[in-house]
Order: sequence, then C-alpha cells, then structure tokens
Amino acid sequence: MKKCSNDELNNLIKIQFVGEPAVDQGRPRNEFFSLVHNEVSKSGTFIGKENRKCFNHDILALEQRNYYIYGQLCYIAILQGSPSPCFFAPSVVDYIVYGKNEKVETCFGDVPNQKVKQKLEELEKIEDPEAFAKNASFECSFRFKAGFSKPLITFQEKDKLFHAIALHYTLLSSLSEINQFLEGLNVHGLLDHLRQHPQQARKLFLYSENQLNAEHVDNLFVPSLSPKGSNKRAAEESVSLNFTRYLEDVEAGDVTCKLVDFNTNEESELQVTLPALLQFITGSSSVPALGFVDKTPLITFQHDSSGRKLSAKTCANTLRLPVNNTFLNYDSFKVEFTSCMAEAPGFGNV
Repeated sequence: MKKCSNDELNNLIKIQFVGEPAVDQGRPRNEFFSLVHNEVSKSGTFIGKENRKCFNHDILALEQRNYYIYGQLCYIAILQGSPSPCFFAPSVVDYIVYGKNEKVETCFGDVPNQKVKQKLEELEKIEDPEAFAKNASFECSFRFKAGFSKPLITFQEKDKLFHAIALHYTLLSSLSEINQFLEGLNVHGLLDHLRQHPQQARKLFLYSENQLNAEHVDNLFVPSLSPKGSNKRAAEESVSLNFTRYLEDVEAGDVTCKLVDFNTNEESELQVTLPALLQFITGSSSVPALGFVDKTPLITFQHDSSGRKLSAKTCANTLRLPVNNTFLNYDSFKVEFTSCMAEAPGFGNV
C-alpha cells in the first residue's frame, strides 16, 4: 500500500489465495477484505467490545501511518463493492459520517477502559442526589482527563458528566488516529461524498446495521429449479426447504461443529454463524454495501449424486446441493452441511 499512488488505488484489484486457483470475479476479493477487517478489528489497532470498537491511541502506529493505510484499504473495499469495516462503536461512526463532535451520541457502555466503565456503572446506580454529588465530585478523578474540571458536580449534571467522559474515552483520546484513518478513507473525496449521505453511510461502519438473520440470507439466494410439476422439482424444493431450516437453526445458535488443532491435537467446539455461512458460499461475511451486484447468489441442484458432497463456488456465488437421500432428510442435511463448512479453508476466522 505504501508504494501505491492515489491514482493506482482506483485500479480493480485481483486476489488469488495460495493453493486456490480461483479466477477473481469479486469473490476472492470479498473474502480477502472480510479476513482483513476481522484481523484488524482484533489487533491492537482497535480496542473495546467486539463489533463496537474504538481506535486505540498508538503513537508508533501513527508514525508508521498504519491508520492511514487501513483507511486506504477501506476506500478500496467500499469503491469495489467489497465488505466494509462494520465493527465500530456508534459514537465513532457518528464522527466518521458527520465529522463533528456535536453530532456524536455517546454510550458509556462503549468506554474501552474497564475501570472507568465500571465506575460509571456504579454512578449510574446512585439515585440519591447528595450521594451522587459526593461520589462524582470527590471519587471520580478520571473526569479531569476528560476535561470535566468543575469542582462540584450536581445530580442534575449527571448526563453531561457521562457524555464528557464517554466522549473522551471513545473518541477524543484517539482523535489523531481517527483523523489519520479518515485521511486515508478520503482518497479522491470518498469521505466527503459519504458525509453528504450520513444515514446511508452508517451502514458501511455500524455492525447493528448489517446484522444478518436467517430470512435475509435465505432471500439472497435464488434456487435454480426444474420445471413445475416434474419429479425433480419436488425433490429440489424439499432440499431447498432444508437449507431454509438450516439457516434458522444457525440463527438460533443450534449448530456447532468440532475443530481439531493439528499442532496440538486439541479439539474445540465452534458455533456456526450466519456470517461464516455466507462467507463459505460467497467469500463475504456480510452483504456488501452495493449488494451482490455482479453475481446473484444461486442454489443449483445435482441429481443422481448419491455419493457427492455439497460444494460452494465463491467465484460464482453458487451453492450446489446434491439431491439424494442424505440431503432430503433434514437431520443428515444438517450434519453434512456443517461438516463441509468445517472442512473449508479459513473456517473459524469469522
């Protein structure tokens, strides 16, 4: 990224994973950006709760322009219709899409400093005005770091105090890092354009705006069915219905699989999620902001395939389901689908 000019960032990038001879029609690219966002969100670059991350104040990362580089990567992802970084805390998203502190709505539950958050939770529970004033005024020293330096605090100033502290710890303490990220994101004026449409832009960065449910995922896929009235059509509809039931079980948290670490031989149980399932089929763990505009996700059916397993072609957004006794029975469908997902490269990284 450091060697690329701004003009080169507009070129369509092609991704090929080692050992996977896939022609990049967008799906390996989607998988790549899904993995990048997932790894970056878990790194020291960001802190806080999962899917509600704040920027970490890191002088070394600032000097190395790491936040700028990640902003450029997000620019490329958004521009090319790939997954965007949907893991920021709402207050961070407010600043990204509006660019003004006055527009930021805070929640002390997103404060990444655990001691500060715990103290705010204690203050929140105090209902006696006199007890609150004493505690907030004399036993809340971190408020001075947040710029709330009034000697005595009244119960009526509770919301103002909480907002100031939450704003400091979720946003202001890492404002240099955020602005460096936004500088990278604003290549060729992308951020300026997003800020003209803040409500739509929120969907690019906020997890709650991009949560998947079984119905949503099911509606993404178009089954390629045989003509009505045929025996093949009836069997295909039964298999398709099992896929719908499987999505519902995944959403309910009722699907797990066992993974073995070949380095330690340790076995662990992992819950199958809708983002992981979507990535297994399309290469993307979320629906891109523009949708799957280049390739509509399809379900095709393989007849006379008693010994075949299901397959997913991320390059074509296609799930191929065998039509046989295994997949016509829901219990065996569930076992087989879960097994195929668990054996797929990269499973467990979402």
